[in-house]
Amino acid sequence: MISTILKKIINLLTKLLEKMNKSLDNEVSTFPIDSTYQDSEGRSITFILVNNLLSSDNKLVLENIFNTLMARDEFLDLAAYKVIIVTGMVDGTEFNYHHNVLMTNATTFEQYYNSVKDIIGKAYVDGYKVETVQLFKVRVWSMDHLKNATIKVTKTAGTPNITIVKRGYHTNVKTVANKP
Repeated sequence: MISTILKKIINLLTKLLEKMNKSLDNEVSTFPIDSTYQDSEGRSITFILVNNLLSSDNKLVLENIFNTLMARDEFLDLAAYKVIIVTGMVDGTEFNYHHNVLMTNATTFEQYYNSVKDIIGKAYVDGYKVETVQLFKVRVWSMDHLKNATIKVTKTAGTPNITIVKRGYHTNVKTVANKP
């Protein structure tokens, strides 16, 4: 009798814990914003984000950066098409965390991550590799204005029919289209 009651209680507690874990897994993780700057013409915004997790996992860091941007009205309302570039800040020095990426409000994290995962920048201080970047500067430019048409787009993240210009000793133009 007592063992049956204990089994039922354990089953109920197990189901409760599973539901709690699922709800925690569905929470969107973001980074705190230290400061935000917008240019006087409203064509760009700069966010300073704090890596409060002190995570060195690039995918987790980028997911938090992406979620932070997508949760901000300033980012969403800036433009239909926008270019972002993320720089890491270590000991007062900035380094390129990833190249310029063209995004829309409909860009998914997987599209964004797949466009930058192979070129995550590394920082070195006194010859030693920095594993954890504590601050990130995210610059966002509106691409809806012709005035910003000269910003070089290195890669796109889920945007249809965008021309990518790769600079080197010659210019290589390639048209990218979204696959349904």
